Amino acid sequence: MLTDAAIRNLKPSERTYSRTAAPGLVLDVQPGGAKTWRYRYRLNGRPEKVTLGGYPAYLLSHALQWKLACEALRVRGLSPADLKQTATVPTEAKPEIRELAAAFLAEWCPEAVEKARARSQARLATTSVKAFGKRWLDEVVMPAVKNHKDIRRVFDKDVVPAIGDTQLCDVTVDDVRSIVDSIKLRGSPQMSVNRNRTFNDERLLAAAASLGLHLEIVGAGFPVMFLHGFGASSYSWKPIVPLLPPGVAALLVDLKGFGQSEKPSDGRYGVSDHTRLISKLIATAGLQQVVLVGNSLGGSVALVAAAEDVNQGAIVGLVLVDAPAYAQALPFFIRVLADPVAGPLLLWGLPPSWLVRAIRRIVYFEPSRIDTTEVKIYAHSLRSRGGRRAIAATARAIAKSNMPDVPTLVRKICAPTLIIWGRQDEVVPTSPRFQ
Repeated sequence: MLTDAAIRNLKPSERTYSRTAAPGLVLDVQPGGAKTWRYRYRLNGRPEKVTLGGYPAYLLSHALQWKLACEALRVRGLSPADLKQTATVPTEAKPEIRELAAAFLAEWCPEAVEKARARSQARLATTSVKAFGKRWLDEVVMPAVKNHKDIRRVFDKDVVPAIGDTQLCDVTVDDVRSIVDSIKLRGSPQMSVNRNRTFNDERLLAAAASLGLHLEIVGAGFPVMFLHGFGASSYSWKPIVPLLPPGVAALLVDLKGFGQSEKPSDGRYGVSDHTRLISKLIATAGLQQVVLVGNSLGGSVALVAAAEDVNQGAIVGLVLVDAPAYAQALPFFIRVLADPVAGPLLLWGLPPSWLVRAIRRIVYFEPSRIDTTEVKIYAHSLRSRGGRRAIAATARAIAKSNMPDVPTLVRKICAPTLIIWGRQDEVVPTSPRFQ
């Protein structure tokens, strides 16, 4: 066993060597003479190690106390190495474990805690409304929008004084409404979003019909257009609509080939094809200041539509829910439906309700939440004339990956965008590049 006297007498060698002070606790002696305490252990079957610091800053008695503190964490399933690296108390742990972790950090990792605090403050400085807005104006708006000076003037005059130091995640709807109202009060309504804007229902429905799209309008006021995912229809948004605030008109669209929309045999069912129809619907109906909300396939359509709308300014907001945007492994059911042999066998050989339910079981993290009415509605669409052909054509288009160049498109989007992802989503897994 090591003693302080023995440690002082340890001489450096040509290579680093270790001396054991207690089970798992070693002192590494470097060629230059530096001596460092380390604790080696196993957690969940994997070897790990964590460093305390140098000798004599930490004497043997200190190292033994530190080793006991590490052991207390390890036996409770916490990694001392991870805890020191992140310098963050795990919020999901039990209260007594959080208290133990906090005490360990305070006593044995003060430098790591200080560095983490500095990193956090630096991160907060870059995620304030003012910092984010400056990057958005410089990198997105200025290269793409002609009247960028007007937008910058409004940002500097109205947004920064009100919420410039607020973190993006802390901005509320009331904050935005207050800024919009202040802009309108000073006589600049053209620079603000009119929250009470309405549109001509008949013109919108006529435009949709002329494009072969089924559209339902729920409510009156600011237009929010909802675009559903693969194999679904506008019915998928029914649970969301009652939650919308007053003054919002929900525009529920069945994409081409789905729901009650037409299902032609032209084979044009790619993202670009759907986007052209949605963009034409917005233009033909004369919609202004519309928000697009898209899920899955509909999210991809919304993303491309917003990017291509940059000069018209009709799309003022974007919500992407599990939206495919980057290259990924194709979901199993897409690969099968796109296959020229297996696809027809499934689509024409199995009952539509069985096929719809099988796909929903893959899509849902909790299959018990599959709605029987939803299955019947989607199966009815699949059973309708051209329904099987349309879903097969859509699957083939997705398999061919005719998605436009997303990184280029993203840089063109000026509309405020909310990205929502399901933590357990295995169909469209979260992409680090999208983050």
